[in-house]
Amino acid sequence: MKNNLLFFAFIILFHNLFWQQEPGLNLVLFTFAAVALHYVKNGFSSFTKLEALFGICYLVSATSLLLVNSSVSLVVTIILFISYFTYLRVKQTSALENFLNGLYSFIGWRNSILPNPIWATGQRRPAGVLYTRLAIIPILIFTFYILMFSGGNSIFRGWSETVFGRFLSYFEEISLPYVFFLILGIIIVRWIFSTKIKTLFTLSPNSALVRARRKYRISFGNNDLKHEYIMALNLPRIIVNFIDVKWVWFQFYVPAEFSLKEFVHDGVGYLIITLLISMGLILYFFRKNLNFYPNSKLLKTLAIAWVVQNGLLAVSVVIRTVQYINFHGLASGRIGLMVFLTMVAFGLITLFIKISQKKNSAYLLRVNSGFALILFTLCATVNWDGLIANVNLNHKVANEIDVNNYLNLNPQVYPTIFANLDKVEKQIRYHNNNDVRWIRFTDIGEFKSELISRSERYLAQREVLSPFDSWSYADQKAVTKLEEIIEEIYKY
Repeated sequence: MKNNLLFFAFIILFHNLFWQQEPGLNLVLFTFAAVALHYVKNGFSSFTKLEALFGICYLVSATSLLLVNSSVSLVVTIILFISYFTYLRVKQTSALENFLNGLYSFIGWRNSILPNPIWATGQRRPAGVLYTRLAIIPILIFTFYILMFSGGNSIFRGWSETVFGRFLSYFEEISLPYVFFLILGIIIVRWIFSTKIKTLFTLSPNSALVRARRKYRISFGNNDLKHEYIMALNLPRIIVNFIDVKWVWFQFYVPAEFSLKEFVHDGVGYLIITLLISMGLILYFFRKNLNFYPNSKLLKTLAIAWVVQNGLLAVSVVIRTVQYINFHGLASGRIGLMVFLTMVAFGLITLFIKISQKKNSAYLLRVNSGFALILFTLCATVNWDGLIANVNLNHKVANEIDVNNYLNLNPQVYPTIFANLDKVEKQIRYHNNNDVRWIRFTDIGEFKSELISRSERYLAQREVLSPFDSWSYADQKAVTKLEEIIEEIYKY
């Protein structure tokens, strides 16, 4: 009974914190309450290293959500809460396991809604309860078809209003968004109180490969084909990497009619495809007993060489991206690419360790997901839109900056843009001299007018929100500054 009361208390808390509000202090308070509830019910025991890692990363991301309140900090906080809370209940050994199994456990259709059953096991339930359960699905289906036919057929709508008028009038008062919001709240609170966590997959807790003993003899006669296959794949790769090292690293220049954008995007696509192929093949060849084959030294040497070549390719794409930023400025996609390349670099290091030290695939997933957890947490602490605005406003190549993108950034950076309208005007003026124009503003007046319009829209949206539930330091600071700016503009 106590758990059921807490269950309804959390639903009320979810409603009061999130209905018609933006994520901010409400998300931090709700997730803190869920974690605190777990520790109150289960007590504190000695912290494991992974639990400490989850807890620290979660606290950092939650604090970043209050201070920065960016889309990155929001997503990372949700991911970390799911991973952390799932770990507290199932104690799996990797961040990837806990996150995916936490998501999967939301689909527990057979679990009861309430944490504790109203009737004891074996106790006979009242007949009315049984009949209600049997009738509820047909009633829902019938109601659905009545509503659909009423919307699509005027004759049927008139007939249904005559027969079911009073019944249908109840549905007119119900807000569909609120129904979905309430269902979402029940699902989330049910997941918090659930004691049965479904697991989608489980990694081996050991990292070392174990030689599989078979009753039959294996012939390794086809290994030469595997060697030739890897060498055949690597020959064109060696040529491509030579071109990258020679031209991109040391002799880079932008020839006439050369698309630097396509140059970077092609490199990224090529990197992703080749990494997936190479990692897949290496994981396949070194998944079992081939690691223990006495004559596998050549294959391991080729595989390590392949890892090194992928590293060279990753360095080439980093250089391409830096050159692109130096020419066109910073953008969220280019930042995301650099984060991805950081994960690739770490993944290649762990792949090298797997081959040389005979580690299994569980080791790769465990270590790389832990690294991703830490990297995402660090990303949550950065105000990326503010960084983009500051870099691009002070960029040396004024005619190549995407002025349109300033207005697509988080409104929290609008005060910075207002303070640097002279630099925006210079970038628009220089861009007007380009042979090909690709920004939609021809003068600073148009840009300033839309910036004011978007600022006023942002202030209006924040005004209807609760100053407590949706609070964050970044938004409070931006609102205060923008109100002063708009007031100063209309004063003249």
